[in-house]
Amino acid sequence: MLATVRERDVLDVILHRDEAFETAVCRTRPTADIAGSLAGIEGLDQLLGCLRAGHRYEARVMEVDRTRCRVLVERVTR
Repeated sequence: MLATVRERDVLDVILHRDEAFETAVCRTRPTADIAGSLAGIEGLDQLLGCLRAGHRYEARVMEVDRTRCRVLVERVTR
């Protein structure tokens, strides 16, 4: 799905559960398609806890290539 994501796009970060597995995923706007999961980031456990508590986050796409997408994740304060 990374083909639908471009640099400078803003994605919604949500908590995604699949049976016992839980992760944070990025969804496109406005279609809410899952662009990918957040993996290998420092503080992922803390981010998951914040999402569980109801805090909102968004991810700004910084770089996209054939195999990965690099994003900057920030808390939504509005």
